[in-house]
Amino acid sequence: PLKGFATLIEIFPEVRKVFPDARLLIAGDGPERTRLESLVTQKKLEDVVSISKSLPHEVLLRYIEAADVLVVNALHETFPHQVLEAMAIHTPVVATRVGGIPEIIDHGKDGILVSFGDRKALVKAVLSVLDDDAHALSLVRSAEEKIGRFAPGPFVDTLAGLFKKQTRGQIV
Repeated sequence: PLKGFATLIEIFPEVRKVFPDARLLIAGDGPERTRLESLVTQKKLEDVVSISKSLPHEVLLRYIEAADVLVVNALHETFPHQVLEAMAIHTPVVATRVGGIPEIIDHGKDGILVSFGDRKALVKAVLSVLDDDAHALSLVRSAEEKIGRFAPGPFVDTLAGLFKKQTRGQIV
């Protein structure tokens, strides 16, 4: 439930009103699977919503790269690497403003942030990426510039500097 997949299924008919060819893939497995599959059936979305089992990382990345948008509709996230991965492979990101996500995404610049539970904002954000190629490309280009900050070398150096500062120069 913390991942907000049920909400994605529930709002998907609104996305399809504007983009009838849209498809939704939810990747992974877990205790919510049966409930989500029932919701897909209840909403009569079996032909357009797929729930895969867990996928090998390289396969998942290919799906994300092929996607028009990655949506992370989570109630709680610490530092979701999938957001960084999507940014690195040029897939626009719509995500909730929780945990470490705002540390990664500057709203409106290199991704779109919405509040968890705000279905209207979520639909609007997804549609804005799907409907405006120039906007989606702008998000991707800005994300491409930012992603270098999270490369292992610079990222580790930044963390080490923060730890050093917090310990008054003493490495503990």
